Amino acid sequence: SANNQLAEIIKLENQADNLFNVGQSQTAIDKYQQALTIAQNIPDRQRQAKLLYDIGWIYFKREEYPKALSFFQQALSLRREMGDRLAEAALMNSIGIT
Repeated sequence: SANNQLAEIIKLENQADNLFNVGQSQTAIDKYQQALTIAQNIPDRQRQAKLLYDIGWIYFKREEYPKALSFFQQALSLRREMGDRLAEAALMNSIGIT
């Protein structure tokens, strides 16, 4: 069910956050990617955009700017489709500093 899938996404996000915080960035990306796949299947575009941003942020912190930019741009595209102007502005800022 969608509720079970959402619970799984949240669990994976929490695991990814914890992994990133202890320096395991690649494993964190893997967890975010798993969550992203589930979000795409539901589909939950808002969650997808958040996860794309989160993955991009890790790449940004790792100074892998082309990868970060790619994920930020994917998130921006979704936010534009949803008409989320505030999130769009925040993403434009992230793209600007990348």
